[in-house]
Amino acid sequence: MAIVISKQSSKAKRRRHLCKKIARIFVLFGCLSGFLFQTMEFMLLYWTYPTVVDIQKSSPSYLDVPAITVCNPIG
Repeated sequence: MAIVISKQSSKAKRRRHLCKKIARIFVLFGCLSGFLFQTMEFMLLYWTYPTVVDIQKSSPSYLDVPAITVCNPIG
């Protein structure tokens, strides 16, 4: 009789393990789909605004000469 009980409990353990595994897969897919949805919403919002790049280059007409020069023997 003890062998029959252990077989039944083994089947119940496998069934519970399978249910937990399926639940974890559903949670994983739910999280991934939420992540992809939020990422796409953010990217669509980001791409709607134009990007303006304004580069201004300035160089001084006079540069101060350093008082001490350190020479590196390697380079």
